[in-house]
Amino acid sequence: MFNLDWPWIVIIIGFLALIGARLSRFMTGVMRHLAAPPSDVMPVVVSIAVLGAALYVVLSGSYAEAAQKWAFGAIGTILGYWLNR
Repeated sequence: MFNLDWPWIVIIIGFLALIGARLSRFMTGVMRHLAAPPSDVMPVVVSIAVLGAALYVVLSGSYAEAAQKWAFGAIGTILGYWLNR
């Protein structure tokens, strides 16, 4: 497939290390400015988790009708929560 000699491997590892260091420094700065209390973060986390499961059930199409009704209900509930907020 690829024939990588040792200089290229060293270059690639060094490049990935530089990207990792830069990304780590960037994320530390972002998190310092965007630190939110858990009461603001948890609705987002729960919404993403439930929405992910519901969308999987709806889009896969291989679940029973009762499961699809649950999924549509969950999507509607989350949508209503965020529109009302």
